[in-house]
This record gives sequence, structure tokens and C-alpha cells, in this order.
Amino acid sequence: MEQLELLQKQGFQTGLVAAKVMKSADFDIDSWNKLGILQEGEPIPFVVKYHASKQVDEWEIILMDFANMKNLNLIIKQKAVLSAGTLRAIAKQLFEGLRFVHSKGFVHGNIRSENVLLHCPSGSNHVIVKIVGIDMVKPEERREREIYGETIYSLKRYLSKAPEQVIGDRKVDAKTDVWSVGVVLFQLAGHEHPIKATSISDLLNFIRQKTINRPSTIQDNLLWDLLIHLLAFDRTKRLTAEQALQHPYFTGPQAQLEISAEAKQVASSALQAKQNGNKTIQPSLPVPQSYSSSQLIPAFNTTWKLSDFKKLKKIGRGRFGTVFSMQEIRTQRIVAIKECDYDTEELKSMMNREIEVMKDIIRIIRQSAHQSQFIHVVEPLGFFVNEDEDKAYLVMELCSGGDLRGYIKNLQRIGAEIGAKKCWEFVSSIVSAVYQLHVNGIMHMDLKPENVLLTEDIKVKLADFGLSRKLQQGKEYLTHHGGTTFYLPPELLRAETVQVGAAGRQPQQKRMQTKGADIYAIGVMLYELLAQHHPFIGNDDESADLSELEIVRRIVDEEAPELPSHYPDSLRKLIKAMLSKDPSRRISAEEILSIPEVAANLGGQ
Repeated sequence: MEQLELLQKQGFQTGLVAAKVMKSADFDIDSWNKLGILQEGEPIPFVVKYHASKQVDEWEIILMDFANMKNLNLIIKQKAVLSAGTLRAIAKQLFEGLRFVHSKGFVHGNIRSENVLLHCPSGSNHVIVKIVGIDMVKPEERREREIYGETIYSLKRYLSKAPEQVIGDRKVDAKTDVWSVGVVLFQLAGHEHPIKATSISDLLNFIRQKTINRPSTIQDNLLWDLLIHLLAFDRTKRLTAEQALQHPYFTGPQAQLEISAEAKQVASSALQAKQNGNKTIQPSLPVPQSYSSSQLIPAFNTTWKLSDFKKLKKIGRGRFGTVFSMQEIRTQRIVAIKECDYDTEELKSMMNREIEVMKDIIRIIRQSAHQSQFIHVVEPLGFFVNEDEDKAYLVMELCSGGDLRGYIKNLQRIGAEIGAKKCWEFVSSIVSAVYQLHVNGIMHMDLKPENVLLTEDIKVKLADFGLSRKLQQGKEYLTHHGGTTFYLPPELLRAETVQVGAAGRQPQQKRMQTKGADIYAIGVMLYELLAQHHPFIGNDDESADLSELEIVRRIVDEEAPELPSHYPDSLRKLIKAMLSKDPSRRISAEEILSIPEVAANLGGQ
């Protein structure tokens, strides 16, 4: 339970994190404290950030950045043929990360392809590399392992180490890190290891000969020149990370012609990080077809089959379908797939409408002058039906942080409350997302915690647009339009209190629906986030014991109880304004975005 709380509490602040577990007896607290140097100032995206550590029984749990794809070793094993621009971008990011580590006085000491992770940032169609694996083992334990490794796994262990670590003084410094990066790049470009050895004696002979042969797969002369300077047997002639970044392979005319505008952004990302902060950067990398999410998914793919995916787990269920996380077998990318019945004209119309609305929303937002850097809408990636044509599958990007309902339940489970600062972040994110819709004339019409999805870094993306429609001024819609009753505003529910009588339900009345309905739903969700219960269903109530008529009556006639007093007045007043019974007096998304606390949050994104 203690370990679970650590993971959850950290996740509330940083988003999805990875946990490394090691024996506390092996954990070197001095090395951990030194890691704090890497966290000072603005980080760069090419080095994994370590967030926290905690001892649980005999184990040390270390929380760090989460990378949502596999490591670079997979590309090497596949012997993937990388384009010149792809290889250059990977190399550039590795040296940017290594230069950052060395500039902080750190030596990695264990760079290999398994310690270079691949990550697709939220809201981006690009992949970056992240260096991980900095040693936190006590020196005496590390030496004991090295002695064991020399007798058991010596050859494999030393193939990625610099010559001086094998037969020299065994000094580990910045130059040994550069050698290790050279080995990784050689493997990526040459599809083989630079050291040809099947035994320790072969390895020693290879080092004494001081010759590395050029494989036929490395045709680029500048790349080869860079590699032989990275893999120089004399460490004094080996490049530093800073010098490597100035090599003509990265700065020459051919590189300037070949690297796209997005790859140039990668090249200058460290400088951007210092100037703007990491939140505003989405460094790009053109990567091989099996990893590039921009190549991975066409504009909208309709050629997929169910056999193209491996089902992982069920992640949600709604009125119209079940959502699973699935992995595309060819590319190994994990996506969300909504499975729905598709055997009646009504169901087909509903599914087709949701797809078209989602595509339309994405298109409008991307083309709009009001577009922000981050799109707050779950993106549709494809659609297909099964062979019997009775099931339909909508493929969407996966939001790995769960949904707002799960977030609230996690708070309840560990007995925690959300802080005011974090709540303002949610206000900013959710209202900004809805504003993207409203400014483009779209109403969501079914906002609820289950439809507010969270990315791994707790950014908001809206989902489930089956009830959305283009906003038509003066248009009247049926009161009971299909939205969830708990989140419908009083003006849409007022007729319900008189529609149910002894004679049964009367014909539905038409009521005016405006953008204020979405604002009301956000107010209900924010109230739940702070109070951890619905404003009109208290902790002592069980929603299953309340009739729909009673819930409707409370929403229409009663005022929501006051929120806990320890939250700022400005936050409580905002939520009260969003829950106004009178839609004409209800605060708008534009007005909310002008509130200082909201504007400050949005200014930092």
C-alpha cells in the first residue's frame, strides 16, 4: 500500500511515471543526491528526469520519467534501414543529452542501446530519445558485480566499453561515454558491432590492433569520419560531446539541406529549453517507418483489420461501446480502440456521425487562427468493421493517464485531496479544451469525468463526441438529448419534473441548448474534484437509491452545498458561477480564461 501511495501521489504531480525497484542495501544515497544536479535549471527532453525515491521494506523505489515506447536496441535488433535524416537526428539528440550530462559534471558510465529509450510526447507525432540508466549502485557492490561479471559475463559486458576500460586504467570519464555512444551509432548505421570478438583473447587482440573496419552499409563519408573520431582508441584523440556536435556531419551543407525544419528544431532544442522551458518544446525526430507515428498512421486509416492488433486490456465502457487498449502488431504502437455494435442503421449512423464530428473538430482546430500548441481533443486514427459487418472499431490515440473519474477515485482511495494549484491546472486545461470547441462553433453536449481523458503528463483531452454537433444559433434541441443526467444543466432538466406523473411520461418538450450547458458540466466535474462527490449527491447518498426524478429535482431546485473552506475563495466562487441556475448569468469559457490564475497556467504551457 505504501508503494502504491508513492506512485499515485507522485503521479498526481508529474503525470505517468516509471518506477525502478532495487535492493535498499545496494542503493547509493550519495549517487542519488548527486543526481539532484541534473534536475537543476531547465531540463532537456533527451535525458530521463528522476523525481523521487522512497524505501519500502528492503526495497528502494525510484520514480523517473516514463517513456511510452521501447528502447533503441529494438531498432538495432531489427536491422532497420534508417534514412540519413533519421540517423542524424538520433545522433544529434544523443549528443545533446550527453553534453547536458557532462556539463553538470556527471559521467553516465553505462551507455548502451538498452539505456536509450524512445518516447512520443503527448500531442506530438514525433519520437525522441531519452538517455536513462545512470548507476545508483554502491561502489563496493558495483565492484563485486564487476568481479563476478569478469568470470561469467565478461565478453558481453566489455563489448560496449572503451579500450582503456578493458586493458587500461579502467578510468570512467566523459570520453568513455563518447566511445559508448559511438558503438550505438555504429550498430544503428552498420547493422553490426564494431568489435569483432567471440572470446576475451579476440577482444584483447582487437584492441591491440587499433583498427575498426568500415561496413558496406555505411556509405556516408562524414558519418564514417565522425564514427572513427568517436571510436578513437587513444582517448586523447577522441571527441567530446561538444566537439561531436560541431562535426561537419551535423553542421555541413549536406546536413543543412537534408535535415527538415522539424529536425532543425531537435538540433536547437537544448537552447530552446533554456530560453522557453521544457513545456513549450516538442522536439521532433524523423524516425524509421516502424516507429514514426506520423508514418505509422495515415491521415485516417480504413484498411486495418482486427487481426492487425493484439488486445491488451479493457480500459472503459460506455453506453455505445467498449474501449480496449490494443497494440498494432506491425509497429508495436499502443492505441485505444472502441468496439461498437454495427448491425442496425441507427447504430451505423451513430458511429459514422461520431467519426465525422471528431475528424471535423481536429480539422477545424488545426486550421483555426485560435489553435493552441496542444490539441485538447482525442484524435481519431482509423476505422474498420469486422468480416460479418456487425461490429465496428474506431481507432484512437491512447491517453495513458486514464480519465478524470479514475483520478478522483484514486484521491478517495488514498485519502488525499487535490491542492488548489493542481485544481487551477485542471480548470485551465478543461476550459481551454472546451474553448477550442466553442470558438469553432462546436458544443460537446456530453461532458463528464469519463469523457475527460488524461495524457501521461496529466494534460486534458476530450473524448466521446457521439452527441456533439455544430452550434446553430437559435436552434432548439430535445430536452432529454442523451447526455448523462448528472451533468445536464437545470434549463435542460426543468421540464423533467413535470413530465413524469401518474399517467406516465408525456411527450418531450424542446428546450434551448447553448454553450452554457458545457460550462455547467465542467462546474459539476470541478466540484467533484474538490469535494469528491457530486454537488447534488452527497457522501451519505447512494446514487443507486435515488430516483432519476429526485436527482433532477435537486439539480433544478437546490443550490450546491458550499465547497470546503480551505480552498481559495476565487476557486469556490468560480465553480459557483459555473453552476448558476440561470444560463444567461453563467460564466463563459472566454471569461474563465481571463481569470488571473487560469491565465497564469495557460501562459506556462
